[in-house]
Amino acid sequence: MANINVNQIVARLEELGVEQVRLLMQTGGLPPLWNTTIVEWLSKKDQDEKRRVSASEEEQLKIARAASDAASRAAAAAERASVAAERQAVAAERANRRATIAIVIAIISIIATVIGMAITHFDSMRSAHP
Repeated sequence: MANINVNQIVARLEELGVEQVRLLMQTGGLPPLWNTTIVEWLSKKDQDEKRRVSASEEEQLKIARAASDAASRAAAAAERASVAAERQAVAAERANRRATIAIVIAIISIIATVIGMAITHFDSMRSAHP
C-alpha cells in the first residue's frame, strides 16, 4: 500500500463517494496512511458542496425575484384591465340608455305615423263616400 500515490488514493475515494468514505473513516475501514489525503479530499468535497448549495440558493433567489417581479407586473396589468373594464361598463350603460331612448322615440314615431296614416285613410274614405 505504501507504493500507492495520491492520485490513486483520490481515484479510489471518488469511486467510493463521500458518504462511503466518511463511514469507512469512522469504522477504520481505510488505511491510516491515507488519512491526510482523505481529510483534504473530504474538505475539498465539503467546499464544493457549499459552493454548489450557495449557487443553487442564488439561482433560487434569482428565480424568486423574477417571479415576484412578474407577479407585480401582472397585478399592475390586472389593475389597468379592471379600470378599463369599468370604463367600458360605464360606456355600455350609457349606450344602452341612448339605445332605449332611441327605441322609445322610434316607437312613438311609428305610432304617430300609423295614426297619421289611419286619419288620412279615414278622411279619404269619408271624402269618397259623402
